[in-house]
Amino acid sequence: MAEEAAGLDEPSMLEYLLKELGVKVQRTYGLRTRELRNGICRVQFEGPWIGVGKAVAEGYKYTHYVAVRDGWVLCTVATPHHWVPEGVWRPAIGRFANTEPATGWHVTHWYEFEPLT
Repeated sequence: MAEEAAGLDEPSMLEYLLKELGVKVQRTYGLRTRELRNGICRVQFEGPWIGVGKAVAEGYKYTHYVAVRDGWVLCTVATPHHWVPEGVWRPAIGRFANTEPATGWHVTHWYEFEPLT
């Protein structure tokens, strides 16, 4: 799992990139929820790499971004290559996130923005 996330960095990089592209974005962070919102959601896979006494950056290796729009999810890890209904995505990401050593998942950030026209 960490190998798939290689190259990801701290969460503010996505916000910076979107702003550089001229996209108005509002980032909500510090979350621990499974609620998805339209835009991009940062998923943190849970496991021994997060928690008290762990370096925050260690958890960055076990994150993934998903696009969400009106109940549809695009996720290259759990359901690659196509948008799927959220009800299909949730069990798929659950199977992925509960593979050793991961123990689950939660959303840490929402990046909400106006759709491009």
